Amino acid sequence: MEQLKVLSIKFHEKLGTFLYSVLNCSFRKEDNSITFAYMMITFLWYKIVHCFQQDDDIYPYDSCLNRLHDLIVNEDEQDCDQWWTIFWVLVAPKFPNIAANHLSQLLGDVIDRKKIMLVSFLPV
Repeated sequence: MEQLKVLSIKFHEKLGTFLYSVLNCSFRKEDNSITFAYMMITFLWYKIVHCFQQDDDIYPYDSCLNRLHDLIVNEDEQDCDQWWTIFWVLVAPKFPNIAANHLSQLLGDVIDRKKIMLVSFLPV
C-alpha cells in the first residue's frame, strides 16, 4: 500500500467492507490476548489513512468510523480510541467535508465523555 499511495475507489470499497466486518469481531480472546482481527485492523488503519487522496476515497470507510465510535461509546472499547484519534489527527484536517459528517460524534466525546483533548480537533 505504501508504494501504491493512490488506490482505486473499488479497492477502498472492498477494504472498507472488510474493516467494517473486522470491527464486528472480538478484539480479545478469553485469555485477554489480542486476536488476529485486532492486529489486522491496527495495521491496516495506520496504513490506509495515508492513502486518502480525495473525499471519495474516505466515503467507503464511513460505516467503519460510525462503528468505531459506537465501540468506544457503547462498548467501552478503549483500544478503538487511538484509531478514532488517528482519524481526527490525520484525516479530518485534510478532508473537512468528511470530518463534518462526524462532528456530532466529536462534540459528544468532548461534552458527554469529557475528552477535553479532542477540543483541539474542532474546526476554528
